[in-house]
Amino acid sequence: EVDLQMNGLAVCLNPTIDEIQSAINGGAVAILKCSKMIEAWDTVTIPKNVQLILNPNLPPVMGTGSQGTFYDRVAQDKEILKVVLLLTGSIYSAKEEAEKVIRTFDPYHWLWADDVEASYQEFQETKPTLDEFERKLRDFATTEENIVQVQAEFQVSALSL
Repeated sequence: EVDLQMNGLAVCLNPTIDEIQSAINGGAVAILKCSKMIEAWDTVTIPKNVQLILNPNLPPVMGTGSQGTFYDRVAQDKEILKVVLLLTGSIYSAKEEAEKVIRTFDPYHWLWADDVEASYQEFQETKPTLDEFERKLRDFATTEENIVQVQAEFQVSALSL
């Protein structure tokens, strides 16, 4: 879940897309690093036919004695590498869609960007009539109705905004 928040100047994501992608990348790296600490079984421990049953995608272990770590095997498996690449790039692909969601709030930018006192003073200087006051109030009511109609949640890829 990602929050859409006001930072005083604009609507933004919290955490940002870059922070989310960094966390996912860090998790993938941590998992891969863990596999470096696990010794791979050798052919004495697991017969070749059992190795093929367990995972036919991994290259069979040859010889006897220590066979390195599971990382050595994982690094050679094309399917695992493909999943790691998809995972590490998954959030960046959603960045453009998330920015499009943020842009849906652009019509309301004046609500937080304009100085209320200055806007009111500017309106007062035009010496508005009662009809102009009424029209301005209707504009505010319409803006409020439009804001209420903005959906509360957006689904962008794996992110819920």
